[in-house]
Amino acid sequence: MIEGGISPGQCRAARAYLDMTQEELAAAAGVVGMTIQSFEREQRIPIKNNLAAIRNVFEGKGVVFLAVEDGFDGLLLPFDKSALTPDPTTE
Repeated sequence: MIEGGISPGQCRAARAYLDMTQEELAAAAGVVGMTIQSFEREQRIPIKNNLAAIRNVFEGKGVVFLAVEDGFDGLLLPFDKSALTPDPTTE
């Protein structure tokens, strides 16, 4: 895991779990799509503010990022994905 941030693998996993495209994540985080693409491909690490914005999007949806001393990183994901997306019929 990148200090204070998330790893590219965590980003890919959280995005896939939440059924988000790279473009949707970029828009939600307020970054350009290339930022997400190059990060997930492990070509570039986003600047600190962009990385924090990406992490904040995921944490706002209930994702918890884990870091272990030996370099392993992981995620805790919300069990009930239906709680993540408001039901448009109830609004």
